[in-house]
Amino acid sequence: MRGAGTGVTGTSDGCTFACTPWTSTAGTFTCRLVSLAAVGGTSIANGAKVGLMARANLASSAATVFLDVAAGRGAHFMARAVDTLNIADTHQSPATQASGLFGNTFIMSDNSKPAANYLLRPVWLRLTLSVDTWTAFTSLDGVHWTQVGTHGVEAVGAWVGLAVTSHQSGHYVQAVFDHVTGFQPDTFVRIGSV
Repeated sequence: MRGAGTGVTGTSDGCTFACTPWTSTAGTFTCRLVSLAAVGGTSIANGAKVGLMARANLASSAATVFLDVAAGRGAHFMARAVDTLNIADTHQSPATQASGLFGNTFIMSDNSKPAANYLLRPVWLRLTLSVDTWTAFTSLDGVHWTQVGTHGVEAVGAWVGLAVTSHQSGHYVQAVFDHVTGFQPDTFVRIGSV
């Protein structure tokens, strides 16, 4: 999946979103991020993010949850509880040795190399929904999971999918996902400024 965007931050998002409608109050959504790379010889910014996202609607200021892998920063779980509020960011918590997730051990911290693959190894991402509570998990093997965080966000889940943002308008990053389960992205949209 290739995409651009001004970022998922503040009160308004700019990203590329491959998604599907979701109407249930429960669900488990999983994917494995295989690679993250800059496109076209540009360097990748620390704000570049890719991962699993759910949104109340397709407006740039929609209530949102986003479990992302960010270049130079590792995994984060972000949430905008209500439309137009600032998005809150939960950093990756320390992980157990069994999961293998120690800080940024799976993401390259040097963002100066053009067109590099910034993922040191594949990482699994999972979002679970129970009524209005979203919980995020990461794993290196798809078996041992580490909880990243939980957010209570009402009315989120009308759209679930994969999101990519370069954090630089007009610059693109490419993410390769596999093992996508729980949803099938069938709509490709640009949210906000790309």
